[in-house]
Amino acid sequence: MSSHENVDKTNRKKMDDETNFGSTVDDFLSSDPTESPTDEEKRELSARKESSIEDDLARFRDNWKQEIENNTDQVKGKTNKRSKNKKIVKKSQDSPQNQLDEVDSSSSGSKSSAIDVEKEAMLLFKKGIQLENSSKLYDAVACYRRATQLVPDIESIIYALEMKSRDSNRSNIRKNSRVNTESVKDETSTDEDDTDLISKFSQLCMGDGGSLLLCKPAVPTTSKHFSHLPCEIVMLILRWVVSDQLDLFALEQFGSVCRGFYLLSRDLEIWRLACLKIWSIISMNKELLADYGGDWRRIFIENPRPNLNGAYISKATYIRQGEASFQDVNYRPCYLVEYYRYLRFFPEGVVLMLNTPEDPNQSVSKLRHIDFNHSSVVKGHYRIQGSNITAILKTRLTQIDKNMGHGKRAHQRNTAPSEREYHLKLEIRNFKRHRNMQLVWLCYTVIFRRSTGEETTSTFDLNVNKFPPFWFSRVKSYSSTSSASLA
Repeated sequence: MSSHENVDKTNRKKMDDETNFGSTVDDFLSSDPTESPTDEEKRELSARKESSIEDDLARFRDNWKQEIENNTDQVKGKTNKRSKNKKIVKKSQDSPQNQLDEVDSSSSGSKSSAIDVEKEAMLLFKKGIQLENSSKLYDAVACYRRATQLVPDIESIIYALEMKSRDSNRSNIRKNSRVNTESVKDETSTDEDDTDLISKFSQLCMGDGGSLLLCKPAVPTTSKHFSHLPCEIVMLILRWVVSDQLDLFALEQFGSVCRGFYLLSRDLEIWRLACLKIWSIISMNKELLADYGGDWRRIFIENPRPNLNGAYISKATYIRQGEASFQDVNYRPCYLVEYYRYLRFFPEGVVLMLNTPEDPNQSVSKLRHIDFNHSSVVKGHYRIQGSNITAILKTRLTQIDKNMGHGKRAHQRNTAPSEREYHLKLEIRNFKRHRNMQLVWLCYTVIFRRSTGEETTSTFDLNVNKFPPFWFSRVKSYSSTSSASLA
């Protein structure tokens, strides 16, 4: 029984691909193993084995032939490609223009399609800008989204194009201005170094009818522009800009805008009124006017004067010894005392003085108005003599006479008024390129007068540590508003 089972296993491994032979093997296995196969059955089995082997060989030959034919086709295709490449190289060596034409024709289709997509994206993006300006945000976002889907960096492309157009416009404006200046130079036939800046600007700003053109709008508008105002109205506006506080710093800023504003800021009448506000008519002699050629602006700038758009600040420090302690007699504390002096000059010879330990951030606001009522602020008048300033300030004091009267209300009727008078003399100095930046002490005297007629005078020793110089600091709040025009 074991020998028959081994024979059956070997026969199964050899005949897996043949279905018919497998069925015979199954029939053979299903038969009774005690019966032995006959001779005819053995012959049939051997014949079937031979036929199956021949079929396998035929299949193998067919597959082998097909593989050989495929390999030969691939080799032929490679040789054809090589021959075509050689022909293209020969053509390019013979005629490079033909090669460029072929490349351009192949890439022109792709470029044209890319340009069309970019144009469509630009149109969508610009449409989105218009919708956003008209407050249609939902539609604008939809246009932006479609544009970025077509070209992701469409925003940077549009920005670059706008910058190029702006640069080209600026270059054109510069070329036109150069042409105009060259024409003016040819007509006047004078060198640039010798011509006056005011006369040159006046020639450039002359209109067709001989009137002065102040400025032109950068973008054409249908509404009224500042340039439509007559010069007389603009001059009245400038007098309010300068105001009675003489804010000539604002006038200089106005003149730095354009050529027309520069000409208006050099108006001699404004500068003449400013000079008369600072110096009296007596001090403005004819010799001084002759030296400056009647240029009131040069007189105002180059002559020593106090700056009016800020305050002069002096910080004084000294060391004061304290009292000895009752516990330790040998120990005496020392204190560093700091306090500030402030001077604020107004036009027409009015000055305010303030002595306080508070820092400038808290004290400067007390000197903003002339009529500010504060016990610590002293008011007076000043006069300019060359490069020196002499000022006299007075303050009223009320003291109680302890020798007169008794009772709870005696101090109300026994007040003795007194007066304190400050005499200052200061020198105006420049610091580097800044004019009138420093005030140096020359003389300081305090006179105390009582109601009884007694008078005491104290003249101080002007030590640099106790009386340091004043330094000017511009205060923007002083010139933020105008209460009256320059007159």
